[in-house]
Amino acid sequence: MNEPRKGAPGGSAGLRRRFHIEWVWVTALSSVLVIAALLGGWTRPADDLLYDAAMRAAPAEADPDILIVAIDEPSLAALGRWPWPRRLHAELLQRLADARPQSVAMDLLLTEPAADDPALAEAMQRLGVRLPVQFLVPGRNGQAFERIDPVDALARRAAAIGHANTQIDADGTVRAAALCFSATDDTDPLPHLM
Repeated sequence: MNEPRKGAPGGSAGLRRRFHIEWVWVTALSSVLVIAALLGGWTRPADDLLYDAAMRAAPAEADPDILIVAIDEPSLAALGRWPWPRRLHAELLQRLADARPQSVAMDLLLTEPAADDPALAEAMQRLGVRLPVQFLVPGRNGQAFERIDPVDALARRAAAIGHANTQIDADGTVRAAALCFSATDDTDPLPHLM
């Protein structure tokens, strides 16, 4: 018989050693592929599809304590083209004040001064309204970023200022929000408006 001797290269110890070496290589190669796929974003489309399916399967219940006053097509038809006079926003805030809301955020970029800013500023201060800031990254004219603030008359009366930047995925869908936003590493982060 031609049985290999114990300890010979073709014996069971040699097979075990070869098996271990092969599995070390398979494990290392698999690990490199998984890390490259995660860091390279290769799995992102599949991740997004699974996330979207999970959100459709178990949608979150709307919080009954939150009221969204939207600027929609019926509003535009009733009140006219955008932008509306700021006195309309002031009137809305005065009507909201009667309901005594805990918090109000106006997700409107009010960056240009208007004649009726004093009326809006007064209504905002009465209610403690928060206003958004928008960051453009990169900014214009070669700047690293540009911060677009509300007009000073309104910003001074706002209860708080928060960023309103939106993270839009490659497929045009918004799936996440940055709780804080910092345009560069050396600027202080600004909390989200909401």
